[in-house]
Amino acid sequence: MTDFTELKRLADSAPMAMTITNGGEEHKALIAFTDEVKRLFGNDVGMARVLIAENEALRAALIECTASLEGEVLQKYHGQKPDDMHPVTRRGHGRDMAEINGYRALSKEG
Repeated sequence: MTDFTELKRLADSAPMAMTITNGGEEHKALIAFTDEVKRLFGNDVGMARVLIAENEALRAALIECTASLEGEVLQKYHGQKPDDMHPVTRRGHGRDMAEINGYRALSKEG
């Protein structure tokens, strides 16, 4: 899960879940969310917000590190295009770029 919008909304609404008495789907979702957070963290429902913020900070750090690594790889190969590289150099470049693409994929998934 990379979009925490709904989870944040539920975390913010969870303390009010007990005051909603209509028994609708949203009420059931809030109760289920609150119960799951209580199961994981005791009565600290706010911990879900802390974990979401921490996850977002780690994701931002990974994105920043990936961009920095890509810059270093480009510098390592002096900005040369893969088509202009010697085959051995091209393989090294391909491995380096595969690693960077792996980090990009990780920063987009949850």
